[in-house]
Amino acid sequence: MELNHIALSLMFMTSFLLIRNVTCIPSKFIFPAIPPISASSPIEQFEFQSSISPSESSDSSDSDSSPLISPSASSLSDSSPLSSPSSYSPADSPPLSITSLIDDITNININVPKKVKEVCKKTDHPSECSASVAPLLIDGDYEPITVLQGETKAFEHALEVARDGISNIWSAGDEKDESIVSTCKQMYDNAREEIAKAMELSTKNDKYGVNIHVSAALSFISTCQDEIPKDMKDDSTLVATNNLLSNLASNCLALGDFALDLDHDD
Repeated sequence: MELNHIALSLMFMTSFLLIRNVTCIPSKFIFPAIPPISASSPIEQFEFQSSISPSESSDSSDSDSSPLISPSASSLSDSSPLSSPSSYSPADSPPLSITSLIDDITNININVPKKVKEVCKKTDHPSECSASVAPLLIDGDYEPITVLQGETKAFEHALEVARDGISNIWSAGDEKDESIVSTCKQMYDNAREEIAKAMELSTKNDKYGVNIHVSAALSFISTCQDEIPKDMKDDSTLVATNNLLSNLASNCLALGDFALDLDHDD
């Protein structure tokens, strides 16, 4: 009987000590914290992002800090009538070469809505207008003012491609060649500043202001063209580039006259 009492006492004491030891363990050892996701753990990071449900990701689409939003998507407002260039300037692709840009903007096989074609017929270069504007327009919004803004955006993009690509199409090493490259880069930069102002004024229905700034951009392109030696103008990608840029500028002028006149008439 005494042995039974002793055994029960030992069991009670052992249980008490075990319970006491457990309750004394710091909680951080019982529930270890999840380590933060870092660049050194790409698998965990991918699993974390892919675990977000579609509804959660759509709710967070307005946040600029979201890791799931591409720069091109976050830069466009919901009310913007223009989208990012989907055919000739995808956000996840390297910058296009000048020659590929020319090929895309002069592509006669591109699918263009009938309403866009009708507006582009008001220009001297309707094919370039249709091919350059169509990838930028959101389905259903084909008003003349939107086509104008699409063409100015396409013109601005073409200037950027030309500016970045001129060094690749013009031989380097010769002082005269380097002077041409330097001059044309500066002219393209100047033209981009002018076309950005024209884009802003188009939203204010300022026909005169749009005309002034697009004309200024066109004059800068002409300055670049004048720098090219006569004996090289018959076979030069730079000449073809400037011709394309001039055509886009001409289209902007024509669309400005047409679209902004319509808005004033309203």
